[in-house]
Amino acid sequence: MLRTWPAKQQHKQHRLKLTRLQLERRPQRHKQLLAQQVVEEGETPEAALVRELQEELGLQVCSSDLTPLSFVSWPYPGRFHLLMPLYSAPS
Repeated sequence: MLRTWPAKQQHKQHRLKLTRLQLERRPQRHKQLLAQQVVEEGETPEAALVRELQEELGLQVCSSDLTPLSFVSWPYPGRFHLLMPLYSAPS
């Protein structure tokens, strides 16, 4: 089973940075892949996720296939504010 989530989105020096975590479960082992990218100017987080999944992991996902599930918001005072949007997509 393959599931992909954006793991964190942070605002620092007026730039958004996305990190996605992909977990692939196989019998008796776990594989973790990280893809990291700055959201380009004028790009939505969803569009950045679709682009990065294609570029970094070779996965074809349409932004219309992404379903927002939830998010986590956590401040790191004096550093940044963490926002973790969670999406599901058909496998």
